[in-house]
Amino acid sequence: MAEHELFGRARGLPEVGALFAVGGPALCGLPPFGSVLGKAVAEEAAGHTAAWLPALYVLVSAVTGGAVLRAGPRIFAGVGRRPRDGITRAVRRPPARRSPRPAAVSRGSRCRCCRCPPRCLPGHRPSG
Repeated sequence: MAEHELFGRARGLPEVGALFAVGGPALCGLPPFGSVLGKAVAEEAAGHTAAWLPALYVLVSAVTGGAVLRAGPRIFAGVGRRPRDGITRAVRRPPARRSPRPAAVSRGSRCRCCRCPPRCLPGHRPSG
């Protein structure tokens, strides 16, 4: 489900919103969460291998934090502009289509090509 479809739908779940707000900084590897220790060790080791890797770690953490800060308030509080209907329709998948049953099919009719019941394969035409 896309963020646009979830706009303001979780307003009645304040506890889940609080957990989302606490989990966001943990995903980014910010203190006081334990993930900051693993991230610091990885950044230190990466700094010895390639000088640009710690900058990449910081960039990924910033993008993760931005995504959490954007999605959380929109989903749990309905903050921001309401998405247009055209956006939500474009995100949704169209319903699965069923092959229509021919109008001329009656219970006793059989397929013209193989004399099977009319529901055997799509495209088979019943004989009158």
